[in-house]
Amino acid sequence: MYGFAFKAAYFNEVGKGLPVIRIGDVDKNVTDKFFDGDYDEKYLIKNGDILLGLSGSFKAAQWQGVKALLNQRVATLRNFENEVAEKFVFYQMPRLFLEFEKQITQLSVKNILTKHLNNLIVLYPPIAIQKQIVERLDKIVAVQKLNVEQRTKLKELFESSLHKSMSNK
Repeated sequence: MYGFAFKAAYFNEVGKGLPVIRIGDVDKNVTDKFFDGDYDEKYLIKNGDILLGLSGSFKAAQWQGVKALLNQRVATLRNFENEVAEKFVFYQMPRLFLEFEKQITQLSVKNILTKHLNNLIVLYPPIAIQKQIVERLDKIVAVQKLNVEQRTKLKELFESSLHKSMSNK
């Protein structure tokens, strides 16, 4: 499902209406633009939906924010068959983005086109194996996140200790 080109005249930054997920918001889970106008409900994104940034540096992320609207140059993955786990496809997106880049011949800003996504072929094992793979990858991602948080806290502790020792001299 591709995003919509909402009229900029209805955008605001004061929180009136619904948040609009633009290309730069895909992996941030927040947005600073809101749309206060009529919209088709098919463009609504909910917490947990998978988003794809289709311009510039391609990215995929699972939306962890409030209900929002899907803007142009952003897509979401929807309507999977019972034998395909949505998150299994999500974890394949970095590899698929590399495949898209091989097909793109533009010299300036790279864009994934409708034809690229519509011709997307994803090979997948039986659903039980997909779920096992997703479970393992989720655990790896959680450990990586904890590692980043620990590094941040360690850096803060180091800087605080350094500041304290410098001020005691």
